[in-house]
Amino acid sequence: MPKFLPSILVLAALMLPAPASSQEPVGDAARGEALATSLGCAACHAGVGSVDEVRQRAPVLVAGGASLPAEFTFGYLAAPETRRPEIAPTRMPDFRLTEEERVALALYLAGGNAESGADTEVGRASAAHPQATAEAGAMLFRSLGCAGCHGTGATGEEPGMAPAIGPDLASVGLRLRSVWIGSFLAQPRTVRPAGYHPGTLSRMPDFGLSGGEVADLTAYLSSLRAPLPRVAAASTGRILSGPQAPAAEEPSPWLLARGESYLTARMSCLGCHSWRGGGGRIGPALDGAAARLTQQGLRAAVLSPRGLHPASVMPESPFRTDLLDDVLRTLTAVGGAGSGGGPPEAAAQDRRPPPAISLADRERYWRVAPAAAGGPDGGEGPLDGATVYDRNCALCHGLDGGGGGFNAPHLPVRPTPHNDAELMAARPDDTLFDGIHGGGWVLDRSHRMPAFGRSLSRPEIAAAVTYIRDLCRCQGPSWSEGAGPGESAGEGRDGP
Repeated sequence: MPKFLPSILVLAALMLPAPASSQEPVGDAARGEALATSLGCAACHAGVGSVDEVRQRAPVLVAGGASLPAEFTFGYLAAPETRRPEIAPTRMPDFRLTEEERVALALYLAGGNAESGADTEVGRASAAHPQATAEAGAMLFRSLGCAGCHGTGATGEEPGMAPAIGPDLASVGLRLRSVWIGSFLAQPRTVRPAGYHPGTLSRMPDFGLSGGEVADLTAYLSSLRAPLPRVAAASTGRILSGPQAPAAEEPSPWLLARGESYLTARMSCLGCHSWRGGGGRIGPALDGAAARLTQQGLRAAVLSPRGLHPASVMPESPFRTDLLDDVLRTLTAVGGAGSGGGPPEAAAQDRRPPPAISLADRERYWRVAPAAAGGPDGGEGPLDGATVYDRNCALCHGLDGGGGGFNAPHLPVRPTPHNDAELMAARPDDTLFDGIHGGGWVLDRSHRMPAFGRSLSRPEIAAAVTYIRDLCRCQGPSWSEGAGPGESAGEGRDGP
């Protein structure tokens, strides 16, 4: 035997593929695109093709008809299972619905009646959840994205009429890290605790994907690389070449401490986002943000939030770009990729329970969601004061203006009760305007109150001030309105 033959055999053995059981599935973008179409991803997200295929396969759910008895729907939604294997890979996902949500949807699709009586499971659950009405079910049907795939037979209602309830995925391959995409698809979890449109509690359902399906979808989504919005430097107005971070450098402990001090003690980020166990419950957790977002995606999210997500309620920061860069360095270094903030740690941050929001309040938040009205790119036009307030202010101050919004328990200072006539009568309209435009810190109040001056027009802020006056049924002090002696500043104004 030639002396070199064993070496050749060893080399050949090294070149052979490892056993299938020890290999991670290799994704295929073309298969992933076909799977995304079959699953109906476009029913909730833009940028991922058509939803026609799933609409043809998904059954029409006839509201008020006998095709879906409430008892069946209530039980089925607890653990959806494949009942029509011939349409695979199209399938019904699991939305992890609460009992209250299942009751409301069951009543809606049964025409408002639990036909089986009070001695059934749906009857007992309906009695335990009086808010779970058919009307609430109609809201859930749209806000959870059901209407994206299913029709109901209602006059003038067709599949796909619901607005998008998830982010546009056209640039997802540039925004999100592939390893995070894969971990999220394998185990969907809540990224935005209050829902993509805050207050609606919309969520990503679990499709029960196999390892191969996760790999294919990850490959496809990672290939979607539409350009990210160009970012304006707030300090100069100069348009940067793209949402690129400053030149990479190892930040010193002092720089990291400075960035965290801006984040926690000066800027309003933690009014909506959580960090190290504290902070708001509106936006994604900042812990591990760099394990989820690429450097480009993180920078675009901070410097151009509405350029990245037009339906976002996150206002553009008034702080200089160099100060925001300090915060970006901290977010990248603390809990970022490769620093202990990978998918398992990020997933733990995402598993926070959703805030408590009633079905009635969720419907109101749904009605004012940007996408529900056509979105910023859909010709929405100037907003009225009530819409400005419900969309941006009520999350903390409450839909009734009482200071008890769903995000209020997570703030260090109770939000101002705008329906308190005695308190608000002492505050001039100019003060209210300045607080909305410049944030709480310009009035020497809580810096967790963000500045909306770069995201709302002056007429919209003025309309919000007028609406606050409606909530408190009061006017500001007479001296602030230019009223003469003995005159009331609010004289002649019609109250609600």
